[in-house]
Amino acid sequence: MDVQIIDVDYVLVDERPIVRIFGKTAEGKSVCAFYEGYKPYFYAEGGSIRKLLENEPQVQSIEKVSRKMVMGYQEPRDIYKITITNPSRTPEIRDRLTGEGVKTYEADILFKYRVMNDLGLKGMGWARLVEDNGVNTETVSVEKSVRVFLLKFKMKA
Repeated sequence: MDVQIIDVDYVLVDERPIVRIFGKTAEGKSVCAFYEGYKPYFYAEGGSIRKLLENEPQVQSIEKVSRKMVMGYQEPRDIYKITITNPSRTPEIRDRLTGEGVKTYEADILFKYRVMNDLGLKGMGWARLVEDNGVNTETVSVEKSVRVFLLKFKMKA
């Protein structure tokens, strides 16, 4: 199903985000696509990150990754990618780390914009939804609600 993206947001269910992609088909029908499984994250370096977050129930994983920093001409370096459960808890965890001298990156990017950027979605752009099946919901008023696999989500040419 091809859909023109009108908006993207998320709702929390059991402290986990469900991304909602609102759009319209070429025929003008309203669609809301639901995607579960996209996890919020940010980056950090310095200090004892693992120790500072060892008892934090929101933290799903802490993995070392190689990233090229955006400022200046720098070589890639190892920093930590911190994946959490609830995107609204990012500022709290970031502030705890920065209060201990840890430098954080990309912790101020709103979750909906991170989703759109990482998946290549553009407002008013067209996308092809590879859908699972219809979803009955009373949380949004659209003509069709679908659950999609965004790993197969492709921008329409």
